[in-house]
Amino acid sequence: MIASLPLQDLSNTPTCCRGFDSAKRVGRKDDVIVLGTGEKTVPIPLEGHIGAHPLVKGVIAFGRGHQQVGILVEAKPGSEVDPTDHAEVMNFRNAIWPRVEEANHDAPGFSRIFKEMILIVDPSRPLPRAGKGNVQRKRALELYAQDMEDLYKVVEDSASAHSIPPPSSWDVLDVQNWLAEHAASIHGGRAVTPEADMFEQGFDSATFIRNRIIGALRGSSDAAVNATARQVPQNFVFQYPTLASLARAVTGLMRSGQPVELSRSEEIGQMIRKYTALLPECAPDAGIENNNRERIILLTGTTGNLGAHVLALLLKDEGTQRVYAVNRGEDLVNRQRAAFNDAQLPLGLLDSPKLSLLSADFTEDSLGLPQEDIDDIRKTVTHVVHAAWRVDFNLALSSFESLVAGAVRLLSMAPAAHYLFMSSISIAAGWNVQGYQRDTYVPEAALHEDIVAAATSGYGMSKYVVEEVLSNAYQKGFKTTSIRIGQVSGTSQSGAWNTSEWVPSIVKSSLALGVLPNSNNVVSWVPMDVVARTVVDVVLGPESPELINVVHPHPVKWIVVFEAIQDELGVALSFISFHEWVNQLEAVPDTTTPSDLGRIPGLKLLETFRALGTAEMEARPEDEKESEFGGLPLFETNKACGISQTLATITPLDEHDARAWYFSTWYVSSSTIDQYT
Repeated sequence: MIASLPLQDLSNTPTCCRGFDSAKRVGRKDDVIVLGTGEKTVPIPLEGHIGAHPLVKGVIAFGRGHQQVGILVEAKPGSEVDPTDHAEVMNFRNAIWPRVEEANHDAPGFSRIFKEMILIVDPSRPLPRAGKGNVQRKRALELYAQDMEDLYKVVEDSASAHSIPPPSSWDVLDVQNWLAEHAASIHGGRAVTPEADMFEQGFDSATFIRNRIIGALRGSSDAAVNATARQVPQNFVFQYPTLASLARAVTGLMRSGQPVELSRSEEIGQMIRKYTALLPECAPDAGIENNNRERIILLTGTTGNLGAHVLALLLKDEGTQRVYAVNRGEDLVNRQRAAFNDAQLPLGLLDSPKLSLLSADFTEDSLGLPQEDIDDIRKTVTHVVHAAWRVDFNLALSSFESLVAGAVRLLSMAPAAHYLFMSSISIAAGWNVQGYQRDTYVPEAALHEDIVAAATSGYGMSKYVVEEVLSNAYQKGFKTTSIRIGQVSGTSQSGAWNTSEWVPSIVKSSLALGVLPNSNNVVSWVPMDVVARTVVDVVLGPESPELINVVHPHPVKWIVVFEAIQDELGVALSFISFHEWVNQLEAVPDTTTPSDLGRIPGLKLLETFRALGTAEMEARPEDEKESEFGGLPLFETNKACGISQTLATITPLDEHDARAWYFSTWYVSSSTIDQYT
């Protein structure tokens, strides 16, 4: 993350003139874990992120000389776990897993932590610590050396399962049945549904099932089958998270060296049809339910940045009688306060008698809520604003299915309410793919073209699926509005911008590289508070549009924004193409230290930047109309601007926005600049 630092320490020496190679290197050799594959993992950012979980006292990553990384986790007093009690271990792993997934999101594939690679510290053998309380890495690894070796032996032994013979053939059905046997044996005898995501069913042993596949392939007397074992990637099970898709992938590897799977558009279409069929037959008479009543709102995802801003506006609104703030997990009071604090929102609003914090499980039919709350919601809620969603661009569509199901459950819980779903412009990534180029902006309407969403990530596809299901509900008479949101920037007032996002990462990394990236395309970023205000304007307004696009109505050239940023930084950085900038980022020596990652956070988002660089190179020829940076199309905003005066009157991004971002996000000290010069 990028720290806010005082301006008065600015150095007279420009930050970028000497580039990365001349930067002073800090960090110890043992701060890098060299895996058996030769790839290198820097453990400190990962340990710090997971170690911030409220149940965790300490974290040490390990894996030197092995094929994958594991973590040694020490629970805080009062949360200790008996490492010999399988149920306790599983419960603790599940409790911290969302935090581990966040760390995985920013890590390269070879550094990903699998759930079975979480080793729990024995309370009778606490991690050794120095006088200041810091964990002593070397001593900790020595103390748990045998435990780690035992874990790796279990993982390696999982490649052989002599009680289960190899499949009778390598046809899809035989492979699927064989995988089902292995999955059940690994999953404590519990069957795994072939067409459903394994991880959504509680399966958490991706390494074991991958090793069983490799073991069977290696054990074959057929040389061609044996050679296929080398083609099974580390994240194979995450790429194909159902037994059916995994069986097709294995068969495809056997036959052609490429996995065989349903096309993305077919998978999208199947999921849309499945959840459309679960919609109520017809909408209730909303006028009877909601007429002449003050607004009672159910808002999900309020511990996220957008959800927190929307919550603050609703708590201020005099016409809003009650807000149910619904989130997963526990300790909601402290988490909500932390979210408001991070977003620089008034903490006093959380003392409002309007606010009810509810802990929910979106995978359960009634969201895991008490019946009393369910009855109140069904009878009284006038609006549902669904902002909670998992942000992970590495997962397949099937891994988001429980969220899609949860979105439909919310509609069924309060069918008379106006339902607002927070979607994403990423659903239209294929708007201009080969053979589908269009001369128009993406309309404020449901697309009904699965091929358009098939070009995006599982995250974007899942948003598209919900859009389409809600469009079908809209046609039945339900009041639904999907709100496609573009890139959100720092707020228009304070400029505060999440420092872990890709734009702040570009800026800070550019200081170290000595160059800024350029693009011929435009950006239509919208300040966070403007997005939140637009959402609330839809809630407060009389209209229920089926779909609107919330992007900046006045896009500006990338270079205009980044020249303004450069002026605020006060350094003379030259501009190079985005693709060349990514090449410079890739050229950073592989002896990267934790200090380097702090100064060049773009290294943690390298895969994202590679994809953006490729999209920029494949963007439309110079004589065609403008596109959004990253190859995305532009979006119509007429409906959104007609509803929200705030969005309609927003001024184009300029030096004033850059100045606000700078003072809240990129306020750099001379001590930091000295590291670059």
